[in-house]
Amino acid sequence: MSENDVTTKKSTASYPIDWTLLGRTVRNIRKRRQLTQKELADLCGLGFSTISHIETAQIHTTIETILLLSDALMVTPNDILEGNYNRKHSRRLAADDEYYMGLGRALADATRDYEHKHKSLT
Repeated sequence: MSENDVTTKKSTASYPIDWTLLGRTVRNIRKRRQLTQKELADLCGLGFSTISHIETAQIHTTIETILLLSDALMVTPNDILEGNYNRKHSRRLAADDEYYMGLGRALADATRDYEHKHKSLT
């Protein structure tokens, strides 16, 4: 499948797609995942310029490409189409960060206790 096969077809969606919002959402998610456009393109099997054109709304992409992007970015197609990724996931990320910080503190405490007990044995 060539790059043009999945990116240049006109949309036949029954609802209007805000291509600028879609592009901005893809860029935001890509950056949050700390991926370059080239890295995302490689994950999707697309050309670097395709990602750039999607992010800047220079092309209207197909649902097949949106599915490739959502798989590579680990989000749902609706997250990309509706542009709600930042609102929905920022709360989840904050909760995840708090959870993992708590685990980190617990691990540090357990390590300190372990080292203290084993120092006293030697």
